[in-house]
Amino acid sequence: MEIGMSNSGGDFHIELATVSDLPEILELVSSEYGPPYNGKVYWNWRYFDNPVAKVLIYVARAANGKIAAMQAVSGYSIHINGKMCSAHMLTGAMTSPHFRRRGLFRSLVQRIIQDLSNQGALMLYTFPNNLSVQGFRRFLGWKENESLSLYVRPYSESRAEGGT
Repeated sequence: MEIGMSNSGGDFHIELATVSDLPEILELVSSEYGPPYNGKVYWNWRYFDNPVAKVLIYVARAANGKIAAMQAVSGYSIHINGKMCSAHMLTGAMTSPHFRRRGLFRSLVQRIIQDLSNQGALMLYTFPNNLSVQGFRRFLGWKENESLSLYVRPYSESRAEGGT
């Protein structure tokens, strides 16, 4: 499924990525992150062949066909009050430095919301990083629902203190 959008920065089309897009996706990932996040094995496992979630990668393509931005969404089944529900988590948002400030992040997330709403999904959540949190605060009706505590336990005290 494809949706077109135009803005002052050019024409873009949003569509679902396929495995054949992996080399170009890895090129985009490499422009933002390094190992291990830009490895083919990692991406196949995490996104295309994920063993626990159905993952879709939405991409915004420039008029020349090049992937300008992407947003992955992982679908999970969860139990709420004894009822099986559909929940989705946004992960892996990236926009090429050459295509920033053109509304691509917003358009990708809006498209995902539209598609998931049509499928009856219960909720969409994310754990934004320092770049994307500003977008979620500015648009799309998102709100911070919880601050999560992180508990960490070292394997042993000697390792925690730098010993062997």
